[in-house]
Amino acid sequence: MEEEKKSFEQSYKLQSEKIARLRNALVIETDPLRKFQYEQQIKNEETELKRLTDRLDEIEKQLQSAQSIPVISEPKSIQQTNMSLSGQQTKRIPSLSEIPHDGFQASEVGANYFKLGSSLSSKNFKEADEETARIMLWVARREKEGWLTEQDIKKFPCRDLRTIDQFWLASSNGKFGFSVQNQIWIELGGKLGEHNCETFSRFCETVEWWEDSQYDLRAVCGHLPRHLYQYSYQAQEIHPRVGDSSVATQALMFLFYSLAQRLIVCNV
Repeated sequence: MEEEKKSFEQSYKLQSEKIARLRNALVIETDPLRKFQYEQQIKNEETELKRLTDRLDEIEKQLQSAQSIPVISEPKSIQQTNMSLSGQQTKRIPSLSEIPHDGFQASEVGANYFKLGSSLSSKNFKEADEETARIMLWVARREKEGWLTEQDIKKFPCRDLRTIDQFWLASSNGKFGFSVQNQIWIELGGKLGEHNCETFSRFCETVEWWEDSQYDLRAVCGHLPRHLYQYSYQAQEIHPRVGDSSVATQALMFLFYSLAQRLIVCNV
């Protein structure tokens, strides 16, 4: 089974590289017909990548089961995760060397997290914050739009979300990361299904999001990452159908709540 796993991992790597080349070609292509052909080809190749990922997951579970290692799985419903949130145990912080940069263990869609890991390893938090937004847009196929919607977050791959969060946790000794922000929100009274403006305002004050970004370990817990939210906030402010900052702030709040929910569903 180990040999089968290696074979599928190699196939996954080659398939990921193929999709990356096609997506790069799509970005620079100007002919409408060719763009359509690239989009269709990418969909087909992503279907094949999903097949490889699913098979690798099956093999991994079988190997872990044989070794009596518990497997982390995604909950079946929000209801299963909506109990005892404030009583979550402190999670073990991985070392940077433990976190995969690429391959099926790092991503469900062939993303490469080498640049993010490198930036965080060197404590270049500003670059890492920008890279986090960039890679999440890439994963969600929203590079052209430049911002994420609630629906994009709701279907964001759990494995990729976990990889991004682990890199932030490992580089900051548990001070930064989406899961840190989520825990702060929960401790301030945040609950799934409740879009409470007062709770969100207290959260923003606690993590100093109404202040200028601070890209070092002197920043308060949960201050980073934040560039993804700034992208979405600015996009809503300049969107032709959105005219005032209050609507942009509301869009920011709903995006944050969508990510909070996704983090809990994904066990991140």
